[in-house]
Amino acid sequence: MKQLVIILAIFFNSNVFALSADLQTPIDPLKQIELMSSEFIKSNESCDEVLNHHVSIVESSEKFISTLVTKKSIELTAYEIKMLQKILTNRFLHLAKAVNMYKDVDGISTCTPKLYGSAVAIYDFTELGFQALKDTKLRRIILNFTTLPRYQLTKLKELYDHYTSEEVISDFMEKMSEEKISLPSNLVIRDDIHDVGHFINVADFGLNGATTILSGATRAWGLISDHLKWRDGRINGNTQALDLIKATLKPLDLIYEKRTFTLTNYTIPGHWGHVAVWLGTKKELIENGIWDKDFFKPFRKPVEEGKNIIEFRKNGINFESLEHFINLDEIAVTRMNNALTDSAEIYEEISEQFGKTYDFTFNIQNSDKLTCSEFVAYSYGNIHWPESRAMGLVAIKPDDIAIMSLYKNSPAEFILYLKGNKDHSFDQKTIEDWSKLFAKRTEKELVYQ
Repeated sequence: MKQLVIILAIFFNSNVFALSADLQTPIDPLKQIELMSSEFIKSNESCDEVLNHHVSIVESSEKFISTLVTKKSIELTAYEIKMLQKILTNRFLHLAKAVNMYKDVDGISTCTPKLYGSAVAIYDFTELGFQALKDTKLRRIILNFTTLPRYQLTKLKELYDHYTSEEVISDFMEKMSEEKISLPSNLVIRDDIHDVGHFINVADFGLNGATTILSGATRAWGLISDHLKWRDGRINGNTQALDLIKATLKPLDLIYEKRTFTLTNYTIPGHWGHVAVWLGTKKELIENGIWDKDFFKPFRKPVEEGKNIIEFRKNGINFESLEHFINLDEIAVTRMNNALTDSAEIYEEISEQFGKTYDFTFNIQNSDKLTCSEFVAYSYGNIHWPESRAMGLVAIKPDDIAIMSLYKNSPAEFILYLKGNKDHSFDQKTIEDWSKLFAKRTEKELVYQ
C-alpha cells in the first residue's frame, strides 16, 4: 500500500515528470499509472485489496482523463491517446478480476458480499460515463479502442451499457437495501448515477459514413498513384551519397524522402512525402542492449539481411535497405533527443505497431490505423508533434515531423539534407536551406511546448 501511495503522489503532484528517490531518473506519471495497474492485475490480492486498488486505479485514470477533457480545442497528442488506451485496458482487466473475485463459482464466492462485484463495476462505468463519454472527442477515441482485439476492450461497450442501465442499477439498489449492505467508504457511487454519456451519438453515423467514403476514395487513388513513376531518383546508386548517409546515421534517426518522379509526391501536402526510421546496425543494437530483447525478435532477420530501415507504407510495416531506399531526389535526416535515453521503450513501441493497417483517413486519433508519420508519432514517446487538418480530421504529415527540428527548445535536431541533381550528383544543404523548405511556417518563431 505504501508503494501505491508513492505512485499516486507522483502523479497528482506533477504535470510532466517526477523524480524517483531510488533511481534518480525521470518518471513518466502516465507510465506509472500503467505500471501500477499492471502490478495489481498480476498480484495475489485479497478481497479488500482488490476493491481498494481498483478505486485507486479509477481515481488516477479519471484524473488523467480530466486533463484531456479540459484541453477542449487543443488536440490530444499521439502519446496521450496511446497512454489512454493502455491505462483503460489495464483498468478494465483489473475490473474483470475484481468482479470475478466477488462472483459465485459453483455456488461459492471467493469474496463476500457478492454485491460488491456489481458495486465496483457500476462505480467504474459511471465514473467513465460521467466524464470521458460526455466529451465528443474522447468518446470517439475510446469507441475506436473497442474495435481492435489487441486492446482487450472489445466487450467494453457491452459491459458499460449493462452496468449503467436503469434496470441493473435499480436491481442493485434494491438488493443493497434488502440485504442491508453498506459499501466501503472509498467506494462512492454518484447520486446522479443516471447522468452519464453514451458510446454512440446520432452525429457519429454521419461522420462514419463520410469517413468511409473518403477513406475508400483515398485508398483507391493512393494505391494507383504509388505505381505511377516516370524515372529513377537523382541520387539513386550514388555511392558517395550512400557512404555519407551511412556514416551519419545513428539508431532511431528519422529519414525523409522526396520523389518528384512519382504521382504520390504531388498528392501529399508539404515538401516531404514520406518519413521512415533507421533501426541501426546489428553491432549497434547489440551494444545498446536491444538485440536480445523479446520485443525485438521480428526485427532481427531483416536487420541481418541489411534492411535497417523500418517504415509504414500502404501495405503496412515494411523493412528496407538504405541502398534501395535512396532511389530518391532528396533525402534528409533528423534526430530525436530521446532516441538514446528512451531507446528500449521506442523500439518496443515500434514493435507494438505491427499488425496495424494504413490510415486512409489520415486521422491521428484513430490509433488502430497509421500513416508513416503517425507510425513515428505513436512510437517516440511523449512528444508534442505539430499537427494539421486533413478532410476535417486531425492529421500529422512528414513535414510536421521534420519541422520539429526548427523549433526553439525542440526535442529534435537537424542532421543532414542532400538534394540530387539531374546529372545524379548531389548537393549537401545547410540548416538554412532546410529552414527555407518550410518558409511560410517559419515566418514566426516556433517554440516547442
